Amino acid sequence: KVIPKGFIRACGKAGGFAPRPLWDDLTTGVTPWFENKQGCFIYFNCNDAHWWIDSEQGSGMYLAAPNGSLLLPPTDGWMTLTGERAGAPEMSFD
Repeated sequence: KVIPKGFIRACGKAGGFAPRPLWDDLTTGVTPWFENKQGCFIYFNCNDAHWWIDSEQGSGMYLAAPNGSLLLPPTDGWMTLTGERAGAPEMSFD
């Protein structure tokens, strides 16, 4: 199974942690995740029950509570890690 490249980078920067066990712990290895061409990725964190948007370097940028589904991230309700909603993304799935 593939792991987002940014997550692998973050594990390396954090002291060389093995990405597979950490990724499987966060996602149970089952929940979907999405990655754009630039390497930013969205995943559901099973430990805190929130969707996360991480940068291409693996740094957390935004989080949101699920909106009724664990198959797709919410289209709105995102906030920065400091709780700000201004400038947070909105998305659609067409």
